[in-house]
Amino acid sequence: MTALVVIIIVGLIGGCTASIGCSIKIFRWLPLAEAIKAQLKIISSPHAVVNAKLGGQKFSDDVMSSVIAFFTLFILSFGLLTIALGQTSLSLKTSITATWTPIANVGPAFAPEIGPTGAFDAFPTPAKWLLTFGMLLGCLEILLVFV
Repeated sequence: MTALVVIIIVGLIGGCTASIGCSIKIFRWLPLAEAIKAQLKIISSPHAVVNAKLGGQKFSDDVMSSVIAFFTLFILSFGLLTIALGQTSLSLKTSITATWTPIANVGPAFAPEIGPTGAFDAFPTPAKWLLTFGMLLGCLEILLVFV
């Protein structure tokens, strides 16, 4: 179970800027980490002026807003799709890894219902439709689908 959690986390860390795979790309993790660090400084010193910076340059409010919107929609989509797949009689482990595969655009899913070839053909039809929607979210960068 620990190995599966590590694989899922690594798959969510993502690829580089121009890659078409691997979910949350590195260029989104860095501003998020800086924004969290800046928020923690503001909480500890409410009167301080703190800016989120990377490489000495301040992030604009537009960049921070878009990164936070992406993360929010990603986590919300991941959770809702996992719950919806669970309603189609799939186990929790199957629902999580089946959601991770199309949204994160990483490839493998791990569950007894998924054959050794990685095929989802044993899934119920509603689950296949949900996974199709998840694939659109993963391939088209979530924000584009919701816009």
